[in-house]
Amino acid sequence: MVIVGGRLTGCSIAYHLAHLGWTDVVLLEQHRLTAGTTWHAAGLITSAGMTDETALFFSRYSRDLYARLEARDGEVVTVTDVTFGTTLLTVQGPASRELIGRLTDADPSNDAFAYLTARPIHVGYAPVLAIRVTYVGELGWELHVPAEYAAGAYDDLAAAGGDLGFLPVGLQAMSSLRLEKGYREREQGPPRHRVVSLIVDDPAADPFGNEPVLAGGEWAGYVRAAAYGHTVGGPVGLAQVACDDGVTGQWLKEGDFRVRTPDGEVPARLQIAPPYDPQRLRILDR
Repeated sequence: MVIVGGRLTGCSIAYHLAHLGWTDVVLLEQHRLTAGTTWHAAGLITSAGMTDETALFFSRYSRDLYARLEARDGEVVTVTDVTFGTTLLTVQGPASRELIGRLTDADPSNDAFAYLTARPIHVGYAPVLAIRVTYVGELGWELHVPAEYAAGAYDDLAAAGGDLGFLPVGLQAMSSLRLEKGYREREQGPPRHRVVSLIVDDPAADPFGNEPVLAGGEWAGYVRAAAYGHTVGGPVGLAQVACDDGVTGQWLKEGDFRVRTPDGEVPARLQIAPPYDPQRLRILDR
């Protein structure tokens, strides 16, 4: 058995196969084991925003597995709660590379710091784990900063980014941006059920989630989340829809979709690709 990729999933598969008695398992990883984004780092358990039952199951399974490992001969595990010792600063936008580059001697270029990779660097005086990842559809980094350095790191970023348009943003703004980019928690079920991007052309409409989605006047699903997309100039969201013949791009393109709101039904467009930057050129900075 050859497993390609040594992040959390690859390491977990290798561990469980060995525990089941497999003796011919090879794990291939071009970097170091568990290299990758925080969400894929070994041992990290997070519950923020976990509404998906499968994700919750894996999180709880991992928690219980760590508790059992000490009872097995030759296996040792240590679990450390670092919640109160770490602060997350997320730097997002077209100028994020230039801003971080002003405060570090590390190389933030595409060649040296690819998308979905992580590395320890210094930002100003702060030692941080920098992760090139985004949930708003732009070039960006997450900076995981020891709590005692957080205020100083933020002040350094604000001072260095004054001429770059540095501004703090709230979670509602980030939610709007992630819906424009079509970031999904997890697609559900078989192909006849699918989470897709939703665009409402009426800028005065105000969907907020849980509204019925109709196809040809018949119920087809519901809006899971919605917000006003300032980049695309109208309401956007994610809708969970179903079709017995499969939710395909052709069905979405040809369908007569409407969203039922308290103010009446409004026409909507549904598509698999996100309404903003579907080729991820902004994120990859190409």
